Amino acid sequence: MNKNKQIITITFVVVSVYMIYLSSCGWDDPCYRNFGVHTTNAITIDRAELSRDSLYPSETQTVRLWGTIGNNSGYTFKGLEVIRNGTAIDITAWNNLDIPCGEKTRDTVLSLNAYPYNITPPLTQGNNTVTIHGPQGGTIVKTFFVR
Repeated sequence: MNKNKQIITITFVVVSVYMIYLSSCGWDDPCYRNFGVHTTNAITIDRAELSRDSLYPSETQTVRLWGTIGNNSGYTFKGLEVIRNGTAIDITAWNNLDIPCGEKTRDTVLSLNAYPYNITPPLTQGNNTVTIHGPQGGTIVKTFFVR
């Protein structure tokens, strides 16, 4: 029973502190209604190139990517998610959109311009497929041969 009283007391304190925090923003303050925009999205890749068509298992293949990260200063490049499974290499590029409440963003297009990703050895012999995934199921597929 004593433990239940502690849980109720802690819950009451947490809710009270949160309510005091919200009341410190005025009713007209957008922070009261909205905590901003914070999302992670797949980037649309417009073009991809491989450095070589054919190579040996001990060599490195470079994939270069071009695409738009975002259309305002709230966007940042988060990085690449790469899954290698035998001769299949799946790549997804991600961005972050982070606009805190009340902050204004500048109109500026952020883009990837020949962003390199190195597929390091050992490479699997045979035909290898690089699939670059975009939002809404869009893909770009490139192939190279490993001798």
